[in-house]
Amino acid sequence: MYIGRLSASPLFFHRGTTIPFPPDSAENGVCTWNWDTVYDTGVDVSLELSGPSFVGAVRLTLADGAEVPCVRILADGKPAGLLDARDSAPLSGTLTIPVGVTASSLIIRIDADLKTIAFTEPEILGAQEDNAPFV
Repeated sequence: MYIGRLSASPLFFHRGTTIPFPPDSAENGVCTWNWDTVYDTGVDVSLELSGPSFVGAVRLTLADGAEVPCVRILADGKPAGLLDARDSAPLSGTLTIPVGVTASSLIIRIDADLKTIAFTEPEILGAQEDNAPFV
């Protein structure tokens, strides 16, 4: 069993749709959508895992100056994690969203509030069967 950072390639969509939504820029490992592109809707980051995996948490590192009001995690289309700044300052920096479910796919739903969204590649922390001997 492999325990650690799970790999998945991200696809980007308009929040809540299957309409592709590529970043306005993707430089030095940071994907950026300008505020006048996302307005108050946001971005869905779709991640397909190589098979059913236990997802313990998702770590999302926002770029300097980027803030978001809410980040939701959907595991196989069902709510699995939430980090919400409803009653406090917007979320910034490195965000760790607890998940704790087994899933084959994840959606990281990032809300926007007329602010630029910019982040590095999300990290999926969990476990996956790999048929290697357990030592």
